Amino acid sequence: MRTKDWTSDRIRDLRKRLNLFQKDFGRMIGVTERYVIYLEKGVKRPSKTLQILLSMIEENANEKGKEK
Repeated sequence: MRTKDWTSDRIRDLRKRLNLFQKDFGRMIGVTERYVIYLEKGVKRPSKTLQILLSMIEENANEKGKEK
């Protein structure tokens, strides 16, 4: 699996595709709601570990979308 360059827009788009509020998305990835806000505004950049996790979540979401 290859990780992408997780920009603030890409992170926001993933969260919205999953139909999650920032608080719920934060719980899913193990960070606070405030940190999700910082990621989506571009104030913070995701760590390498978080980038891998985001890539895994996106890959899983894409596979579920194909099943429908």
